[in-house]
Amino acid sequence: MTNTPAVLLYGFSAGEAVQLQNLLPGSPVRVISVPSSRHAMTLDDILSGKPTPAFLAAASVPAKMLVLANVQGALLSFLLSACKQVTGEQHVLRALLTETNRTWTGIELCKHLLEEEEE
Repeated sequence: MTNTPAVLLYGFSAGEAVQLQNLLPGSPVRVISVPSSRHAMTLDDILSGKPTPAFLAAASVPAKMLVLANVQGALLSFLLSACKQVTGEQHVLRALLTETNRTWTGIELCKHLLEEEEE
């Protein structure tokens, strides 16, 4: 797994992904729009660029979700602000990549975040 800063976008439109990328000119941050065919892959596998397994079950994340990997401090604040510019008042689940959740699928992480919101 690479330590390059990255943003994983689940449920974002292609236009939103492009808008976000345009707010990051010259930035080392990779913007990765995760298609629904990859929602059942682990965050680690997506960040590592592994191909989608042929046997992967079709499922998708039920909410718009943003996962920030390898970002902190001023870059974290900047990315959250940039994402807010792109999504406006839309409800977006947000998470940081951690040692615990890096082996979770996007679906598992989304479910966890939705449960946290309910509490």
